[in-house]
Amino acid sequence: MEKYRSKPYIVLNCIANCDTTILAELSSSWFYTDNYYSQEIPKARIGLYINGKYKEDMIYNKGIYQSNYHPIPGDSISVNTIINGVEIFAADYMPLETKITNIEITQTEVPGAGNVYIDPDNKMIINETDKEFTYNITFRNTCGKQFYYLQIDVDGTKSFLGEMNYSYEPAFRITEEKINKTLSSTKIGGQFGLPFSNESMNEGDNTLVIKETGPAFEYNSEEKCGRVITLYTISEAYYKYILTLLANDSDSSWQGGLSDIGLSEPIKIYSNINGGIGIFGCITPTRKKISLPFSLVSRK
Repeated sequence: MEKYRSKPYIVLNCIANCDTTILAELSSSWFYTDNYYSQEIPKARIGLYINGKYKEDMIYNKGIYQSNYHPIPGDSISVNTIINGVEIFAADYMPLETKITNIEITQTEVPGAGNVYIDPDNKMIINETDKEFTYNITFRNTCGKQFYYLQIDVDGTKSFLGEMNYSYEPAFRITEEKINKTLSSTKIGGQFGLPFSNESMNEGDNTLVIKETGPAFEYNSEEKCGRVITLYTISEAYYKYILTLLANDSDSSWQGGLSDIGLSEPIKIYSNINGGIGIFGCITPTRKKISLPFSLVSRK
């Protein structure tokens, strides 16, 4: 294994999100056979620059470097530091916000797995059907290359999220092909969301189709049916980074599964850090809260 050991690097991971101030982690790299994990590098001087002008030094606190600055769409952001005489530098651009213009959800019943549950009257119920919800999420795509990440999550601690299926949407088919190359899956899951690009889309309004399926009894009250739909517009660097992470994940790709059992070389994780390794990515979110319908009638 030692013949594969590379020289040590400084690892800089930094995310700029319009929801919060800019956060960064700084650490040493480590090799697979090392008996220790990467070590934090505390109290370094990380300079933050906004639109080419020095803004401030990021403040170190319990393993995290944090700025006082709250980024806005359109910002050009860069960070730099010097560790052991080596300059570590990265830059990225805050994407403009992408508007979600409409959400429609329809409901139908599909054959289930015969789920058993106890109702409020303490009676055992065997439910042989599942509910299937079809999300039609329309957003405003702009011209030029754009990169996105769609996430559908529960709204509230009592909500239930069924099995998500992104297979019906061509944009996610393209993502799947980039992750798995020729070994693409027939069904594309994504409980935590998935990235996609606009390369197959027209300028203007485009509609994404995603399905959610789960046992009918899990959707028997409004408090269980709240949803938060978040569309992140992400920088190209962050998009490439996420794709390589998914390509190495055994739950998301054939490649990752083969790597886990030693039948394939891992995919190199994308990095845009000059003088080191890691990722500096920018994301601009937009959110909509909705409730799943209780009937076969569409709800907008």
